[in-house]
Amino acid sequence: MFFEILYSIFSVPNKGDLIRVTENISMQKGNATDNTFFTSPQKVFYNIILPVPLRQTFTYHLEDEANICIGARVVVTLGGRKHVTGIVAAMDVTPPTDYQTKPIITILDTEPLVTEQQIKLWQWIADYYMCSIGEVMKAALPTGLKMENKSLISLSTNYNGEESLKGNEAKIYNYLSNNKSVDLSKITKHIGVKNIAPILQRLLDKDIITIEDEVQQKYRPKKLTYFKLAQQLYEDNTLEQTFNQLKKASKQQELLTILIKDYEKTAVNKKTFLKIHGFSNAIYDALLKKEFITEEQREISRFDKNSIERQTLNALSPEQQIALNIAKENFAKHKPILLHGVTASGKTEVYFYLIREQLDQGKQVLFLLPEIAITVEMLQRLTAVFQDKVSIYHSRYSDAKRIEVWRKINANKGGHLVIGARSAIFLPYRNLGLIIVDEEHEDSYKQQDPTPRYQARDVAVMLAHQTKANIILGSATPSIESAHNAQLGKYGIAYLMQRFSKVALPQIMPIDMSEAYKKSKHKHHFSFELINAINEALEHKEQIILFQNRRGYSGFVECKACGYVPQCPNCDISLTYHQYNNKLVCHYCGYEEFYSEICSQCNTNQVNNKGMGTEKVAEQAKELFPNAIVQRFDQDSIKGKDKYETIISKFRNQEINILVGTQMLAKGLDFDNVALVAIMNADNMMNFPDFRSHEKAYQMISQVAGRAGRRDKQGKVILQSFTPDYELIKSIIQYDYTTYYKQQIAERKDFNYPPFVKLIDITVRHRDRHISHKAAQLLANEIREKTGICTLGPEAPTINRIKLLYLHKIMLKIDNTKPLQATKNWLLTLVDALKTQEEFKRISVIFNAKN
Repeated sequence: MFFEILYSIFSVPNKGDLIRVTENISMQKGNATDNTFFTSPQKVFYNIILPVPLRQTFTYHLEDEANICIGARVVVTLGGRKHVTGIVAAMDVTPPTDYQTKPIITILDTEPLVTEQQIKLWQWIADYYMCSIGEVMKAALPTGLKMENKSLISLSTNYNGEESLKGNEAKIYNYLSNNKSVDLSKITKHIGVKNIAPILQRLLDKDIITIEDEVQQKYRPKKLTYFKLAQQLYEDNTLEQTFNQLKKASKQQELLTILIKDYEKTAVNKKTFLKIHGFSNAIYDALLKKEFITEEQREISRFDKNSIERQTLNALSPEQQIALNIAKENFAKHKPILLHGVTASGKTEVYFYLIREQLDQGKQVLFLLPEIAITVEMLQRLTAVFQDKVSIYHSRYSDAKRIEVWRKINANKGGHLVIGARSAIFLPYRNLGLIIVDEEHEDSYKQQDPTPRYQARDVAVMLAHQTKANIILGSATPSIESAHNAQLGKYGIAYLMQRFSKVALPQIMPIDMSEAYKKSKHKHHFSFELINAINEALEHKEQIILFQNRRGYSGFVECKACGYVPQCPNCDISLTYHQYNNKLVCHYCGYEEFYSEICSQCNTNQVNNKGMGTEKVAEQAKELFPNAIVQRFDQDSIKGKDKYETIISKFRNQEINILVGTQMLAKGLDFDNVALVAIMNADNMMNFPDFRSHEKAYQMISQVAGRAGRRDKQGKVILQSFTPDYELIKSIIQYDYTTYYKQQIAERKDFNYPPFVKLIDITVRHRDRHISHKAAQLLANEIREKTGICTLGPEAPTINRIKLLYLHKIMLKIDNTKPLQATKNWLLTLVDALKTQEEFKRISVIFNAKN
């Protein structure tokens, strides 16, 4: 039994193991000897969602008088002694006839924590994105709302010290002697032995240690202590007697005097009161012990309540008013609306009017943004208008804060607005009136890893459909799929084709870098035209954004003497050089090693940096413009608390002249004084091996270009490219979305890509390259033979090993006329059958629905 505990804590069972677990998942270890157990009227059976990758719910039972509801959390046993949190999906179900159910151990909620509508959405996500509802639940719930199974080790009271202990056994004994009860993982770390199980087993056999499971609920509400004068002190003569009793305790008398004089019967914050008036905890504790004061714990919000000056909504322009009216007309028909508005056209103001209408009706509103970074900026704007009706929710917030928002939304006390990244889609909305998906084209809405690999924009559309809420999708460069839905009439569409202040869109100037390099009209990666434009902007005290969508200093390093390029030992990819910490880093698995100018292969000092990241651009900008203040803005530079807000605030206050950044700069940021934006290398984005690469390049360049000239002056954009005559670049320069869309949709139709087919990527992974390829080949052949689906591959991707696993990919193009869900179910069954073979039971198969 002990090794079952260790296994449950230190390992993740593979799919084959899980299938075997399923066969016994609910086997009762009781003494039932006949079938009367299954039909006993004293038991009620429940289907429970568990956080495991098995596409089913699990049946457990309770005594019929127990108080339980759908959507409540329960603790059950899984396998041996492992405790897990589950969600009640159905109650009073028919008991199974092929196994005996286990009892529910603990009921954690008397009221539903999850709505029935949420469970319905989870099931849709599981079906559409080909995963289990348990995996969706695991992604949806904040960690603190789940229980954790911990094995605690302590010394046995039966050990008399007669048997001598040596080596690691003695180390464990000594460690436990100084610690009453210790988490198993802490002992492992302290002793420094990877396989600690045999050692603990020997101590267990000798009755030297004991092991017990402790299920802990991670979330604890934040509380503050408040106190006030005890009620009995207000009775006749009691107060006078109290002060007589405290004649020798002048400080206690003083505290009570202040309490009576200034606060009367009002409870006051203990921490604040003691700090302001200079009393110690000892004085307070003495009064509490004598029952002269009483205290209470009050749950408080973890969110800062810094007041933001209230603002009213700006008046809409005629064009904005038309867009608002079109949105409302489509909402009346229960139709999603696509708001196609150029950068700085005032889409946000239209959102605000729609939000106000819903909040006034007591409805809930979800405002989705593609990046966590943007939510901070938008939060301030929304809070200024809607004050305390606004909450923020994303994965970088502490778990306690996320749970606080979860509980607030679940309580549904009047109209409330949630702003957040894609994870906000999972909150327990009970009265949802409106969903806004801003920058709906952004790839950040797509969860890539781990499961579920959902597209938040599409899940939002389904959520709106299920809850009968309105939904508006906004973008300056709509996704091909959304534009196509609007063309077909599935979505309504409204346009904002002028900037709010009537300022012209930025002038985009393409620079031919091949000519610049041939004629030496450049310095570093800056063309002469760009250098001149930056100098001109600096002279006018205007700000500049330099866009390079690659972080780090250089893409890779190479020895000029022997050609050696440092590679990641876990992935088939070269390491990226980061100058700020002098390390070579793998952006796939996180492996890192220190950078050296001496080649590790030939011991020469001929190591050279290749490629260009934001660090190199910033370094070169500092060299070319020594009087300018240059700052990077990427994932590396904003690590640490409040770094993002600090950089943005400094740039907005014009304390930074040149901001060098990645795609984070392209999304939703609004600066008054930016006159110039430079795209350092447009070609990298266009030449990526993906059918959406041109779409992403168009969107990215157009969005970052929109940061220039957003108030009373037309901005300028320098676009550096080795192929400036490319059709895509021409469309970007001319702001010609229509021509770009027609070209893209025609290509998608000719070559069978979404939205004309459903695309599913299948990735097979294994530590052995040959097994991975063989399994992928068998799957591809079976799909071709049995379904006739257009099947491409298998083939090894460009980066064909990640985290020590070899990858082989299969792409399926499923005709829109085929029954999609039935096809997906068949594919899942096919993989399950393949993994029953001994050779393939350790393979990992990932399905990724790309639309």
